[in-house]
Amino acid sequence: MRRADRESAAVIGSFVLIALTLAAAVTGVVSMEPDRSAALSGRPASIVIAAPVAPSRPPVLLGPVLATQGYSLPAGVSVYAAEVISSGDDGLRRFEYWAGDGAYGNDAFWPASSLKLLVALGALDFVQSLGFTGAAVITSGDGWTRTVRDLAEAAVKDSSNEAYDMLVQVAGFDRLNTSFLSSGKGFPATVIQRSYSGIDIRSSPAMTITEGGRTRTVAARTSRVEYDCPGEGNCSSLFEMAHSVERVVLDADLSPGERLDLDPQDVRALTGNLQAAGPFMQPGVKRALGASAIVYGKPGWVSGADCVDVGVVEDVRAGRTYVLGVSSPDTGPGCDLIVEVAEQVLLAIEADNQRE
Repeated sequence: MRRADRESAAVIGSFVLIALTLAAAVTGVVSMEPDRSAALSGRPASIVIAAPVAPSRPPVLLGPVLATQGYSLPAGVSVYAAEVISSGDDGLRRFEYWAGDGAYGNDAFWPASSLKLLVALGALDFVQSLGFTGAAVITSGDGWTRTVRDLAEAAVKDSSNEAYDMLVQVAGFDRLNTSFLSSGKGFPATVIQRSYSGIDIRSSPAMTITEGGRTRTVAARTSRVEYDCPGEGNCSSLFEMAHSVERVVLDADLSPGERLDLDPQDVRALTGNLQAAGPFMQPGVKRALGASAIVYGKPGWVSGADCVDVGVVEDVRAGRTYVLGVSSPDTGPGCDLIVEVAEQVLLAIEADNQRE
């Protein structure tokens, strides 16, 4: 079936998805089903939300498509994928694919370090609200001095846990979880409460922000609020984490409503950090799409528990762009299961494209 025919056949389904999207945007409500075992273990409970960005058609379930190439998705694996096509001033069209728990379920994996880009974006959003960019120098009452851009590089490219915690302090615990991680910004399911290095991220010391001859002092901030993620943990979904990468790497192609208010130099720096971050999926992407394929991603890993990778894939050979998020159990060194799944998913999408 041709893609245009699919879109015409999916009008009713699209209306339903758009209606759910509008409802989520208006209410800002996240539906959470309590999971007692998750709460006891500290794992995130299941969160299901309506899509913040309406797709161009209802998602295609990948299981049957994968089966045609003799591949069965391993137990415990979830996939969100989308081919994205620029529509000029209208932004991007998204043709989505799901497997396992798909885009929005997060009851089966830890988001781990894949959240670090969102924290960097939250810190940049805060300093931008005060008239600064990522080049601003933060002098913290805790005794450290760094630019926001340097902290973002350390957290995203090098996956520094300490830099991640410092960025939460810059963003401010409550502002991060209410103003930035919100329906209005497109991240209603994400909650960040867990320190990764032992720093008290609920408390931000007084800070002095300096850039280009301007200086601003920010008073100390402390939070006692507990947000909707069990065990004071971190929660997110494959969609929101993958979408965070998309909104950096594909910034120039987004509609004004989706574009984050980032300084162009910060966009370039973050894009380079994501390309250098060593995404788990990269070998599988290159096996599927050729050595010229480019991957921008943020991997995450919890030993003995979960592997996560989210990113943007450029198929240079075919001139196509994909957004891809995969979570899997940690079954061995290098999160090799993600490599395998990424390869099979991209081959399935390519086969689906050829049938149109």
